[in-house]
Amino acid sequence: MRGFRDLDPEQAEQVVSSRSRKKEYTEERVAQGRSRAPMIYTLDTAPAEEAPRVAARPRRDYYAPEEPEEYDGPEEEYYGQEYYEQEYYGQEEDAYEPEEEEYYEPEEDGEYDYRYGRYAYEDEAYDDDRPVRRRNGGHRLRLFLTTAAIITLLIVLTAGGAAVITRRHKAAPEQREEHSQAQQGANDVELESIPAEELEAWNGKTEEEETVKSPYMKPSADKEAFFDGYAMKSTGGVQEITDEEVQSTYAVLVNAETGEIIAGRQADAVVSPASMTKILTLLVAVEHLTDLDETVTMTQEIGELVYRKDLSAVGYQVGDEIPVRDLLYGTILPSGADAAMLLAEHVAGSEEAFVEMMNDRVAEMGLSSTAHFSNPVGIYDEENHCTMKDMAMILKAAVENDLCREVLNTRIYTTAPTQNRPEGIEISNWFLRRIEDKDCHGEVICAKTGFVDQSGCCAASYQISNDGGHYLCVTGDAWSSWRAIYDHVRIYDMYTN
Repeated sequence: MRGFRDLDPEQAEQVVSSRSRKKEYTEERVAQGRSRAPMIYTLDTAPAEEAPRVAARPRRDYYAPEEPEEYDGPEEEYYGQEYYEQEYYGQEEDAYEPEEEEYYEPEEDGEYDYRYGRYAYEDEAYDDDRPVRRRNGGHRLRLFLTTAAIITLLIVLTAGGAAVITRRHKAAPEQREEHSQAQQGANDVELESIPAEELEAWNGKTEEEETVKSPYMKPSADKEAFFDGYAMKSTGGVQEITDEEVQSTYAVLVNAETGEIIAGRQADAVVSPASMTKILTLLVAVEHLTDLDETVTMTQEIGELVYRKDLSAVGYQVGDEIPVRDLLYGTILPSGADAAMLLAEHVAGSEEAFVEMMNDRVAEMGLSSTAHFSNPVGIYDEENHCTMKDMAMILKAAVENDLCREVLNTRIYTTAPTQNRPEGIEISNWFLRRIEDKDCHGEVICAKTGFVDQSGCCAASYQISNDGGHYLCVTGDAWSSWRAIYDHVRIYDMYTN
């Protein structure tokens, strides 16, 4: 809505003239006492040729009129204060509007005002020194076209990338086939340059298989006499060991030729195998060794662990350079924890990795439902356990390997010289030395003992009877190592042919 200052000179003159007449009429009514004095606005009675852009706000003068006399005339001629104010003075000056509002648009010349997105003109109407904001259709169009162009570009780029990926995917099989043929041709050229003897020995094996495969996998002579696999048989003829001379809490006797369980006492009980664990340590190490003449250095960490836990040991000192071959014998004959841990770290890089290899081997034999190992030494742990039957099968697997059988069969062994023992260290398998003069109806070929408080004295042995039979015996929880030996003598004497 336009105000007084927005009118042209002719309209402004009409407004002023009309207001002058209203002023005279009002003064006349006040003089007659028919109305109170209104607020008087001082206006220019002679407007300029062009209305100013910014007109000063009108000055308001107030005065108190004399009290009008009480009107006694006709009621219809009475004009009260309420009517007067509504008719004449109920609006502000700028609120007055002419009967017809006329609008005009400025000519299309002027500079573009980037603040409001429109052109500003010299003769444009203003409101409080601020140009009236009007929306610019051209600006909207440009914004719409820019957005559409960006979206179109993104769609084109996405479609192009998808097409490239599709083409590469389709071409990949052909490229792989070409690469495979080229590689095969290169391999054929390399094979032609290899001597016939080496090629026959290689037999198509990869380099990785060559490095992983141990040269010490030769089967022993006893393996031919053993039954295949590690699943024992219970035909219903299993004899319960009730002889009072056998004092071990747990025991089992297995025919290694047929896999039948001949006699047992709580043979399925899951217990700690103690140092019988080292039979599995020997087996896993031999299956992954590549050179028995390599040397291993005794470490401070292993020495401190052996001393702190008071474990059986070969007697190596920190800094000793030990051949791997000596570690095998040191693990079994004196049940050396130092040798077993050095062997595990040498083979797998860490004790933890070697333990994983032990459990993988047990799973391969089908014994993992009751057998599990947490260390290569046999230190008591709830996670280090198996049954008497499990240990009998682990001993069978070890005896089937020629190198393991040799180590388990050795009575006395002298290690290589060390920095503190230039004459070497003499170690013994005391179970074999003590049982060899006992009458056990045959000859004990291999053996390994063990002891922890939780499972007492344990022992596992392999015997060839006087009649040529092959037997495996495992006992646990005897009150002394001598008692374990006598239990094996008694079981072999009573239940073997």
